[in-house]
Amino acid sequence: MALLPGLNGPIHAAELKIHYDVSFSALVVGEATLTADIQPARYSIKGGMAFIGLAGLITDVKASGAANGRHGGNSVHPANFVVNSRSSWGERTIRMSMAQGNVSSVSIIPPLVTGAGSIPVSSRDKRAVVDPLSALMMPTAKGVDPLDKDNCNRSLQVFDGGTRMT
Repeated sequence: MALLPGLNGPIHAAELKIHYDVSFSALVVGEATLTADIQPARYSIKGGMAFIGLAGLITDVKASGAANGRHGGNSVHPANFVVNSRSSWGERTIRMSMAQGNVSSVSIIPPLVTGAGSIPVSSRDKRAVVDPLSALMMPTAKGVDPLDKDNCNRSLQVFDGGTRMT
């Protein structure tokens, strides 16, 4: 999780940009980026990843996503989430809308194919959740030191449109 400083009290507009290089034996094989626009009561996050160089020639994997919503107190309230992925196996787009922590709609094109051992996602699994990008936000309670261990000592219910994670 990324701790976004300032979310434990009144904040001013801020932008966070992160760029990661993914290496294997000192050879860069991929890159990932994340940009967050944090406003006093709302946020938007965009991210992407891709294999590059020789790894990109072997496996053409790319993904991008975006999420937005509101934040307040010590929680985030996602509104929209979208992820587009492409690989040598195909392309997929997931769109999800949320209201008050509950999933109101999900569109997955093409639909996910589940195996015999898959556990079905119920309507209960779509309540009191955040999307994977919004889960990167970690607001803290007002007046609590952002580096206090109790800020990390909690669990989130994450739903990506097809899978529920804790």
